[in-house]
Amino acid sequence: MIHKTLFVADLDGTLLAPDATLSEYSRHTLRALLAEGLLFTVATARALPSIRAILGDVALPLPVIELNGALVSDAATGRRVAVHALSSDVASAVLATICDRGLSAFIATAGDEAGRLYYAQLPNPAMVWYRDEKVALADPRLRALADPRIALAEQVVSFTLLAERDAIVALAADVREALADQVRLYLHENIYCRGWWELTIQDRCASKSGAIASLRRALDLESWRLVVFGDGLNDLDMFQVADHAVAVENAVAEIAAIASEIAARNDQDGVVRWLAAAMGEAQRSRHASP
Repeated sequence: MIHKTLFVADLDGTLLAPDATLSEYSRHTLRALLAEGLLFTVATARALPSIRAILGDVALPLPVIELNGALVSDAATGRRVAVHALSSDVASAVLATICDRGLSAFIATAGDEAGRLYYAQLPNPAMVWYRDEKVALADPRLRALADPRIALAEQVVSFTLLAERDAIVALAADVREALADQVRLYLHENIYCRGWWELTIQDRCASKSGAIASLRRALDLESWRLVVFGDGLNDLDMFQVADHAVAVENAVAEIAAIASEIAARNDQDGVVRWLAAAMGEAQRSRHASP
């Protein structure tokens, strides 16, 4: 399954341990597998600065898929391969709806190489956690604003909010009613701040499956097999287009139900152990061939 196969893994809840780090086993083994020719990248809700900080010395040979597919970028240089931004009118409408609900959002923009991550208020502990995590990872995108409308002068790729469930669900319903065919919404309980719900609002074309398709076209990999790994609802669309979809044991029920296979949990290095076994099997097959 290694020959002419592209492997794509989600990060949080999948490749990463429950503390949002890459274990030493996964780090060491993944570096070795990449050196042996594994064609692997990640598709995540995170942005490039966080991806770089977390992966560290694991140098991915392919562009990475950021912000659930809103951006595809070269991991080393930051050069953008694809951008799916909200139109200025839609971004304005989304921000107005958020403000009408008395909520506050992190606003990610494409901008320069790193882009920006703007915020005006941090009204609850989950929003503070989200900001503080970016600070801990030395994310250069962070910018505090007195007026969030200033961010609309740039190319907005996503709005992210964390709040109590009822408030988030109500906002999602408002956005769907007003902009249903122009946006894509990702709604889930945050796995690091249990009890707080997270909503991300992006362009309708921003998806992991769409970004993978863009990546395959750009690299002439459309005829290669696609194997994906995931755990959450934002992985659903890439599971639906994969030739083989592997859910980690801790995946949500909707993902586990459509998976081709279940791997060990993320706290047991399930993804990298699966990749190492597949690589070992491929090597044994080659050595056994006459």
